[in-house]
Amino acid sequence: EQGCGALWHLALDAENQERLAQEGAVTVVLDSMHEHQSQAAVQARGCGALWNLALHPEGRKQIAQDGGVSTVLRAMRAHR
Repeated sequence: EQGCGALWHLALDAENQERLAQEGAVTVVLDSMHEHQSQAAVQARGCGALWNLALHPEGRKQIAQDGGVSTVLRAMRAHR
């Protein structure tokens, strides 16, 4: 939960978005969301992190390639 929250806030900065994408932040967030599907806080913070990471073209590409769209949709359905 806290890790996804930290990445969410770090990815607010445009310079950090590129570095985080290069360092594998998208994969880490998606893995956390998969491992903790029943935890609403992890899902919420993970979605926030993905939102900010998606502001950078590389982040968007990785989110789409790594199944991020279905992960976000699953989180939204599970935690309405």
